[in-house]
Amino acid sequence: MTEIETPSGRVAGRVVDDDTSTVHEFTGIRYGLPPVGPLRLRPPVAVPPWTGVVDATSTPPRSIQPATMLAPAGDPEEEDCLALNVWTPDPSGSLPVMVWMHGGSFTSGSGSIAWYQGARLARRGVVVVTINYRLGALGFLDLAALGGDDWAGCANVGLQDQTLALTWVRDHIAAFGGDPARVTIFGESAGAMSVSTHLAVPASSGLFRRVIAQSGAAGHVQDTESGRRAATRALDLLGVGPSTLARLADLPTAAFRDVTNTMQNEDPDRDVPLPFRPTVDGSVLPVAPLDALASGAASHIDLLAGTNRDEMNLFRLMALLDGAAPDLEDTRLLRRLDRALARLGRHAGAETALAAYRAHHPDAGNGDLWAAVSTDTVFRMPMLAMLDAHVTGGGSAWSYHFTHASSGFGGALGASHAVEIPFVFDNLGQPGTEMMLGDVTPERQRFAADVADRWATFATADDLTDGTPGWTVPGTDEAWPAYEPDRRAQVRLDVDAAVIEAHQDDLRELWLGA
Repeated sequence: MTEIETPSGRVAGRVVDDDTSTVHEFTGIRYGLPPVGPLRLRPPVAVPPWTGVVDATSTPPRSIQPATMLAPAGDPEEEDCLALNVWTPDPSGSLPVMVWMHGGSFTSGSGSIAWYQGARLARRGVVVVTINYRLGALGFLDLAALGGDDWAGCANVGLQDQTLALTWVRDHIAAFGGDPARVTIFGESAGAMSVSTHLAVPASSGLFRRVIAQSGAAGHVQDTESGRRAATRALDLLGVGPSTLARLADLPTAAFRDVTNTMQNEDPDRDVPLPFRPTVDGSVLPVAPLDALASGAASHIDLLAGTNRDEMNLFRLMALLDGAAPDLEDTRLLRRLDRALARLGRHAGAETALAAYRAHHPDAGNGDLWAAVSTDTVFRMPMLAMLDAHVTGGGSAWSYHFTHASSGFGGALGASHAVEIPFVFDNLGQPGTEMMLGDVTPERQRFAADVADRWATFATADDLTDGTPGWTVPGTDEAWPAYEPDRRAQVRLDVDAAVIEAHQDDLRELWLGA
């Protein structure tokens, strides 16, 4: 056991040893009061100081959510989910801090998934924190738009949970050996969308200095009208009207799980199900994050962002395993392209877009072509747009393109969505990794160690200019080049990492213009 005195009271964790070093682990520390009853769907409230010693050795319950691959049925879940985990190699130190926000389409996941176990990353001289936050209908309804003064501030409460967790880090992390002035927030998928959205959340300003966005970007938000429609639909399913919102406090928890599940599955043609996501509400999130970045609102924040080569292969494989049709007819593929082009505001024809993708993937069937298109429209193009906006606003940015392919599932995943996570945490030995990646070879283990080193260096280095020790292309002494709109340099992350420039720029111009 190991005990630490924090500003709020004592916590008792455990010591995790390996052959080389010791890490102190604290799990299930509550940072917010249970958001139930009168606090349900309301902004979070910090846990007050306590007496005695809090046991921080158990896994906290995840947020209420439908059963998924990330949240198997039967695992503990509660509305009382506002908790976090801490791994520190030196409670007496003053180390950089890395705060992880999990993915899961804003409807599933938790900070305690085995892949996010932080001990191996912490051994690189950082304090690692993973958090839970409210999800789905309990975390991302814009009730401020419908409920009048009584519900002012009740939008984006999941984002507000994240801000409260970052505030807890500012106020408590020094007790765990962390430096609150050197915080990097990082996340994948909806977690990446979250951390990059915090670049535009005023209440989060000053709570971090760097951001790593893996397969998610700041553009994945909705406007107030879209948020109003989503909230109206959820209330309709719950049987509650704008004049009777007080009834929400007394509804059974299962009702919110059911609404989340229903709305997530209402549009089978949607690329990635995001019925719940941050809303530009004018208060918690005053302006669209891309506009905030372009105006220089986060110019003092360093940003690392990237995507995986075959993001959508994961979702395609999941659909195939669920019995979906293995391919698309030409007419349906063109219809989907038309919708995507209209959504992104481009005026190129669907036939032109299809020809461009066929040129890059001459042997692909329609299903694989659509996976390539939606990899770009859902993940890569929003990431590039975010990087361009941040640099335009005077910020510094770096980028990667992850191409290391899984050999699991007969190679069907390729370098799919989420494949990079166990490499980032150097967690190839965790449960489920071998099923996802295939054989865990010595080469892969070396690659994982290198990727985790780079992520830790990003959080640790005093600056990230050329020549910074450790801030290099993995496996080389070549400096990691900064991202600039006229060059768009990225590091291709694989066992043979290299610098690439203006990757598939013709496809970028198709969606984003010159």
